[in-house]
Parts: sequence; C-alpha cells; structure tokens
Amino acid sequence: MTIKLYLGEGRPAGKAVSVANLGCKAAMNWDWMRLLSGAPEAGVDVWPLVHLTGGSVDRLTDWARAQPISHIMIENEPFTQKNLTPQAAARRLTEEVLPYAAQFCPKAQRVMGGFLIEYPMLYPAIRSQVAELMKAIGRDDDVVAFHLYLPEAPQMSEVTAAAEWFRQQVVGIEQDWPLFAVTEFGVGRASYSGRDVAALGEYMRRTWDALLARDCYAAGWFLCAPNSEHSAYSDMVLCWENGAPKPLGLTYRELPPALPVIEPEPPEPSAEWLVHLDETVISGGRAWNVLLRSKEA
Repeated sequence: MTIKLYLGEGRPAGKAVSVANLGCKAAMNWDWMRLLSGAPEAGVDVWPLVHLTGGSVDRLTDWARAQPISHIMIENEPFTQKNLTPQAAARRLTEEVLPYAAQFCPKAQRVMGGFLIEYPMLYPAIRSQVAELMKAIGRDDDVVAFHLYLPEAPQMSEVTAAAEWFRQQVVGIEQDWPLFAVTEFGVGRASYSGRDVAALGEYMRRTWDALLARDCYAAGWFLCAPNSEHSAYSDMVLCWENGAPKPLGLTYRELPPALPVIEPEPPEPSAEWLVHLDETVISGGRAWNVLLRSKEA
C-alpha cells in the first residue's frame, strides 16, 4: 500500500480549508509551499490536488512544474454531481479538466474519481455509473478513487457493523478495480464532536486495517466536526500528550498536523460587523456558544 501526502489548495483569497487525507491533516492556504519544504527529507511524496479556481491556476502551475510530481488527483466534481449523466460528466472532464491536467504535470499518474459511498449505501448502487464514466475517460494506468463515509461518528455498539460495511465495500471495489484508492474515509458531516472518542478511534483503526489487508493503492482519512482541529480525537491522533504537534512524516496512528491559518475576528467587532445569532446551546452535556456574524465587504 502506498501512503502519500495529499494537499488541497484551499479557497481563493487566502481562506483556509481543512483536509485530512493520505496521512496528513492539511489545512491549506498558500503557506503550504513553505510547510512542504521538509517533505522529501521526511520520506513523504507530494500529491497536489488541483482545484481549478480563478486566480490560483498560474501560481499553482508554476510551482507544480518545478516539482517532481508523480501523481495528480482529479476528484469530485463532476464525478459526483448527481444531475450529470456519465456522458455529460465525461464531456466536461474531457473539455475542461483533462487538458489542463495534462499541461499541469503530463507525466504524472492520474487518480480519478472520488465516487461517494455513504453508509448504509452499497457499492453496487454506483457500480454502473463508475464503469461507464471510467470507460469514457479512463486510461489503463488510472487509479480509480472512492470516498467511503459514515454520516456521523459511531458509538461503540455500532463499530462492528459499520466496520464490516466498510470492509465489504472495499472488497467489491477491488474486484472491479484492482488499481483503486480510498482517498477519503471517516466521518462526513459535523456530528462526532462530543460522542464516543474511543469508538471513533476503533472504527478508524478497523477501517484502515481493512485497507491494509487489500491491495489498496492509497488511502486517506477525513473527519468533519465542530472545532475539529481541537476535538479530542484529532488531538489524540495529531499531537503528543503535552499538546505539541507531531512532526511531518508520521502516518496513521501518528499523523502529522498542518494547522489552518484562519483570519482572526476581533473580540469586539467594530460597527460594520452584523451579529445574526449569539446564544449558548447545551448539547451532549457540553455548552456551545453559537455566534454568527458577518461584515460588509
């Protein structure tokens, strides 16, 4: 199994987006080029994830051409848009995405897809869609990528069934696509914070072990939750017991962090800030302050 570093570019205008994939928790803005400076020495290869967003293409392309990039990931849109037929998705990829990918790093192996399977959905439900789209735009050496998600973190009593569901999907995928990747798996929506951290850890261990047991080309985990950077599970995986972040190059149970750069809001907003909601909510035995405010551009 190959484990490589998977980096998302982030959103334009410097707004960071959190990604936790392929052995690294990466919250990316343009500082990620500096953060990667020690990656080769740590034995970590780089898989750039291309977001075709205005204002970023030229800078990303210039950087990519200077790097020995071995893989390019072409995922999600339009692979997972439900309103697109496989034919329409293939046409968009052929016209809009693949020519740029070929220019970006023409010798790189392609990781294609990001086809979503969310519990309790089964792989056969999208099998024909995947086959039709990959037949239209795929190459023999393409790695076909899937995303396997739980809608929320399990409790301990749910771990065995959920992990078995995950294993069965991986077995089915491997039968159709010997060169496959699970580039995202874990918890898809903001729901695990405050639940059973031990259960979440056990589920992630079992699912990772299920991938290690197959000939999975690559894998990466993703977790989404309120304050996920500071959640008990992320802290357990990403930091030492004293809270210090673990260094780049550690994977799986010792994953390296790259904390997000987030524009701070002033503690006392000036007059141009509009407060929409400011209240305290009790949930799961914990108090959450809900603050929603915006500022005129």
